[in-house]
Amino acid sequence: MRTLKVTFTIITIVLVLCSCESLKNETNNQINSPQESYPTDYQQSENISEKANIDTIPMTKNNDLVNLLTTDKLELSDNLIRYFFEYDTLHSFELTELPTFNSSNQPDWDQLTFYIYHNFAQYHNYVAELTKENFRNTVNQFYGELKYQDKESLYLEYSNGNYTYKPGDTIRTGYHRLTSISKDKNGLYTATFDRLILGEVEAADPYEIASANIKAIRDAAGTKDCLQTKEFNQTLLNIFLNKNYHETLDMTEIITIQFILTDNTDFPFQYKSCDIIRY
Repeated sequence: MRTLKVTFTIITIVLVLCSCESLKNETNNQINSPQESYPTDYQQSENISEKANIDTIPMTKNNDLVNLLTTDKLELSDNLIRYFFEYDTLHSFELTELPTFNSSNQPDWDQLTFYIYHNFAQYHNYVAELTKENFRNTVNQFYGELKYQDKESLYLEYSNGNYTYKPGDTIRTGYHRLTSISKDKNGLYTATFDRLILGEVEAADPYEIASANIKAIRDAAGTKDCLQTKEFNQTLLNIFLNKNYHETLDMTEIITIQFILTDNTDFPFQYKSCDIIRY
């Protein structure tokens, strides 16, 4: 009887150790999420438990935006400002990290790999491998056909057909206020935005040492405390909907993009150029 108990105990220990090693290997194969710059509650509480149980981030306002863009009379409106802003908060890297390029000049390789990694990883909740096939599909999704050679970059390692993230860079957060939009006869859209860039932890700073922009946003919300994500975004949108938003915020850049619409309901834009001017 004692021999049976000892044998059972040994088997149990072996099974536990195997399970731990399997979990360790599974964790090592996942894409690590960087520390993104969001208002204070995001990383600590917002949907963290839910993200582990879904494959992709939810997209809720894309159809509203596309419907407005396909109307016969395209002009700047509060609804377009609002829907672009809401799209931007769901796809937080898509406009913010879009590298400069045009038909004559391809995107910088380092910036392109940074862009592809973060957009792919965010959409897949940082659990999918960025294989060279997934990299290619993501490039095609955002840029169409683009010539490049798979290789390492400043931000990504490349080995055995897989891209992996190099830790250490900081993530900025961009918020975009549409200022003009047009479409030519070939369906090419040109849109210009004022961009507000916030640093990695800027939104979480105490009021006494906060930047002028963070103070202005909190003042508009009627508080000196750090704002929850939803309240922060709504307050900023309210400021953007005011034509005198420049008097409240010190905007960072002007970004002009050209894009066409695709059949991808989650990512309806394929970009053809991007130009950025700092204030």
